[in-house]
Amino acid sequence: MEKYNTEIEKHMQRFYLTLPEDEKRRYAAIETLKFRHGGKKYICDLLGCDYQTLMTGLNELKNNIPFDSTRIRKLGGGRKCVLDEQPDINKAFLKIMEKNIAGSPMNEKIKWTNLTRGQIAEKLSKKGFKVSVTVVAQLLKKNHFKRRKAFKTVAGGPSKNRDEPFQKIARLKKEYQSKGNPVLSMDTKKKELIGNFYQNGQLLTTEKINVNDHDLASLADGIAIPHGIYALVLNLGYLTIGTSHD
Repeated sequence: MEKYNTEIEKHMQRFYLTLPEDEKRRYAAIETLKFRHGGKKYICDLLGCDYQTLMTGLNELKNNIPFDSTRIRKLGGGRKCVLDEQPDINKAFLKIMEKNIAGSPMNEKIKWTNLTRGQIAEKLSKKGFKVSVTVVAQLLKKNHFKRRKAFKTVAGGPSKNRDEPFQKIARLKKEYQSKGNPVLSMDTKKKELIGNFYQNGQLLTTEKINVNDHDLASLADGIAIPHGIYALVLNLGYLTIGTSHD
């Protein structure tokens, strides 16, 4: 997903802080709509917007709900931030994390913890702080901890045994074929949602093609799971399109 550059992100963050609450969530919602995939998480992380608040903003845009200036919260209104009420909580949080943190040997900026939010909240509670998993989430964000997934980008090194399993498969395949036994190649692909969804590819058309802005299962007519069987000796294949993994 292509993101904004750093300078634009800083302008967006400063502008976001000047807005009243209802305009904040709608501004975040509008920015989310500019991205096909991953926009919600990106905008929430960038602006510090709660996910449920963002969804409220999206719902208001979808249903054309008018702005109600009479409901804008006055300056200083609402609940006080727990982090401000307990100034020593961040120091205690970092102390707990010291013994439960690991780093990447490839990048000193990357750190992670083996504790869940509930476990961190429990440890802080034992130290006398009033916390919940929501407060812990704020502490994690303040100290730059984020949920991330691994990407398969690091190539493995050479292995002297790498060719052995493929050579064995080739030998067995040749042996079975010489005796007239069937050799089958079977494969299944990931499921695809059936409906008005975006797919890679192009075609000639005289009009613009509009599809759903999100690939939600609730918008689909069903799912399709392709499964193929190919008989090498007969040079015949059979493809089924199922609706379940069974």
